[in-house]
This record gives sequence, C-alpha cells and structure tokens, in this order.
Amino acid sequence: MQAGISGGFVSVTLGYVLTHRGFSVPQVAGLVGLNLLPSAWKFLVGPIIDVSLTPRSWYLGMVGLLTLAMLGVAITPLVPGSMPILSLLAFLIGAASNAAGSAKTAALIHTVPPKGRGAVAGWSQA
Repeated sequence: MQAGISGGFVSVTLGYVLTHRGFSVPQVAGLVGLNLLPSAWKFLVGPIIDVSLTPRSWYLGMVGLLTLAMLGVAITPLVPGSMPILSLLAFLIGAASNAAGSAKTAALIHTVPPKGRGAVAGWSQA
C-alpha cells in the first residue's frame, strides 16, 4: 500500500500541483525520477534488512520516515526556489517506500508457512 500512495503522490498529485505553481515539466520529471531512483537499488535493501533489525522494526521505521517526508512536502512552500528540499523529500519518499516494501516481504516470509506463501505473495502483489 505504501508504494502506491507514495509513488502516486509524487508522480501524479505533486506533479500536477507543481506544474500549476510555476515549476517546469523537466523539474517535475526530475522529482519523479528521484522518487523512482531507489527502486533501481532495491536489491541491496533485502540483505540489509535480513542481517540487521527485525522486519517489523524496519517496516515501522520506514513508514515513520515516509510519513515525515510526506509531511515535509506538506509544509514546504511550493515555489520553484524550494526545489532542493522537494528533491530531497521526493528521494526520501521513494527510499522509505522501497525499504518498507522489502521489510513487509521479509515479514511475510517469516510468518507464513511454506505451503501458503504462493497465495500470500499473490495477494501482496495485487
């Protein structure tokens, strides 16, 4: 759920609002790109989650970071001069969303018996 909300927020909602507030299309595309960038490195997150904190701790921490980053967007003035902070927040939203998704998957593996993993994986991707 967090991936759909955060990705849609940056690419659709924020993109629409920013283009109507004086941001250029290339600027908005840059924000969307920064939001998607952590997806390219998602394969590195799984092993980090596996060898460090529990999946639950990672999930709660990343959802907390995701919430703070989205609140940061809410309190940041939406003017072209705010582009550096909006860029950082867009990246953090993408990174936190990806890490939360990986933590959720790790939690599923630890809590679902092998026989039910296919059904749960299908539900998770739906």
